[in-house]
Amino acid sequence: MGIRNTGPGSTGTTRRARSTRAALAAASVVVTAALGVTGLTAAPAIAAPAASRSTAPAASTSPVGATDGAFHPGEPWLDDQAQPIQGHGGQVVTATDASGRTIYYWYGEDRVNGYSDTRGVHVYSSYDLYDWKDDGLALRTMTSRSDFDAPYFSALYGGYDQTQRDAVYRDLGVTAPSSTRPGAILERPKVIHNARTGQWVMWVHADGPTATSDAQYAKAQAGVAVSDSPTGPFRYVDSYRLDHVAADDPTNHQPDSPGMARDMNLFVDDDGTAYIVYASEENLTLYISKLDDDYTGLSADPAKAVEGVDFRRPQPWIGGQREAPAITKVGGTYYLVTSGATGWAPNAAAYATATNILGTWTAHGNPATGTDAGTTCDSQSTSLLNLGDGRVVYLGDRWNNAEDLRTAPSVWLPVTFGEGGSMSFSCDTGTWSLSDLHPYSPWTVTTTVPGRVSLGDTGALPKRVSVRAGATGTTHRVSWTTAPLRTAGEQTVTGTLDDGRTFTRPVTVLPKRLVYFVDAGGQATADHTADLAFLQRRGDRLRNSVADQRFGADPSNGTHWGYFGTTGGTSGTSGGSITSTVRWQADATDLEYALGGLGKGRYRVDVGFWDPWTKSAPGRAAAVHVNGTTVATDQPIDGTFRTLTSTTRVGKDGIVDLRISPATKYGIQVSWVMVSKV
Repeated sequence: MGIRNTGPGSTGTTRRARSTRAALAAASVVVTAALGVTGLTAAPAIAAPAASRSTAPAASTSPVGATDGAFHPGEPWLDDQAQPIQGHGGQVVTATDASGRTIYYWYGEDRVNGYSDTRGVHVYSSYDLYDWKDDGLALRTMTSRSDFDAPYFSALYGGYDQTQRDAVYRDLGVTAPSSTRPGAILERPKVIHNARTGQWVMWVHADGPTATSDAQYAKAQAGVAVSDSPTGPFRYVDSYRLDHVAADDPTNHQPDSPGMARDMNLFVDDDGTAYIVYASEENLTLYISKLDDDYTGLSADPAKAVEGVDFRRPQPWIGGQREAPAITKVGGTYYLVTSGATGWAPNAAAYATATNILGTWTAHGNPATGTDAGTTCDSQSTSLLNLGDGRVVYLGDRWNNAEDLRTAPSVWLPVTFGEGGSMSFSCDTGTWSLSDLHPYSPWTVTTTVPGRVSLGDTGALPKRVSVRAGATGTTHRVSWTTAPLRTAGEQTVTGTLDDGRTFTRPVTVLPKRLVYFVDAGGQATADHTADLAFLQRRGDRLRNSVADQRFGADPSNGTHWGYFGTTGGTSGTSGGSITSTVRWQADATDLEYALGGLGKGRYRVDVGFWDPWTKSAPGRAAAVHVNGTTVATDQPIDGTFRTLTSTTRVGKDGIVDLRISPATKYGIQVSWVMVSKV
């Protein structure tokens, strides 16, 4: 979730779970406090209610809210008490019960009271992932300082001194003290088990006002709590700022407020090393930080931590404004799914991979496919549930724009790993079950697929391809999606093997008989060079010998062509593509191209659009005119590669005149222009 400016939500009386009522009359057990956080004093061991220690839930027969052995993405999901599951922003943890059976624990934000006055972190247990038993509140918030005297909180915090109690109430005191100063914020609870200490460790995004600010998200810290039991009660320890780069580092987007931590997740690697992944630098940069052996603090003092050793900022998202991280590891590859920062509104996810968690990360785009892929199936990532055998489930939240957080549904979808380990999940998935998940084993298509094809030329793609899985090679028939080949520009085609597996390849689609190919960004990208070589082999005769120019005579053949407009410039680098490099125009002015030297007749005009600044200019659009005819009044210019196609007749003047005007308050830009003889 992005930073909220939502006012206080509904209030409600804190409900005590049945296990807690029983616990208050039971004997106490000691909850150890093996803390070791760098630069901090470990809290003393304290007593906790015995009845809240882990007990395996009875196998469900036909509980209220049972899902009949299936998942229904986005539909209401009830627990065994017929109440909506409060698993918001949470995580499912796999464990083993006392009899050796696999059991799952689902932790999440309790939003029964809405956005404000959260009751804490709720926990549920299940043996099948479909039916969930309510195990109450694993971590409880407070409504006043007098709560420290209540039996439940006294058992947890009776040994705390005043400084420690102040820290607890600072982060768990959710009641707003005044109309201008909000209460504490508790989001994104994540839990891991420490096999060495035997403790369960919870980290949360702990936010709220500070001593110097009444802002709702001023604190930006990571809070930690511990328990001897997966169901709690978790004893809160404190919250901290985390790793950061030097203030004079030019890539540091928040040098005056170091170590911020908001949306977060936890991950334990195969060797037992634990990591915390979190949005920092005012949500502009993600961090992955190594935890200490107890999982309750960082492995190194943030003032001395070394990037690449103690923490890593995944390169694709330094300054990328990503949040809601979800991480897992499959087949030796780490997968990190993130969301854009658009508040309660959904947006397109993105994912990156690495073979070293603190090493180099590579971006791969949006893993969501199908309807509503642009809004990640109308959800925001919260976790990736790894079943341990190459099967993974995407867990997301459908926040419903915060209109009713209590019933905001979860979206669980089966993850598919394609060629080379590419990750995807389909928004068109209906009811599904665990039997629909299949373990992943790496494979890749070794046959070369052309990187550029003529418009509509489906025969350019191979009919059979070679596939390698480990040391084994096989040959398969392949069918292709042909619709992308009917649109000029950068496209993606999907191949389906005869055994049902799919893979994708990028292709640039070029209309036949091109007479102009203007790369408006003009950055001499590698793909543009390859496109020109393809056109030369095909025999096209371009009127422009350079990628772009201000209107004037072509330096090679004297043909007059180019752009008019003086208020803009170009964006992008040679490492981009013809679409990701753009020419922009500012101050609500038009961008116009005159492309001359053409013979009379009909011509096809294709124009490519893309916006590198969608976050600062949502809803950017253009009116497009070709030879005086309006061909679009509201052409979107956003984060999707888009192509606008029209036809026009050229007369005696031999000119195609293209004029692009802003249709909104934002300036416009164009990626490329192709003109071809019909």
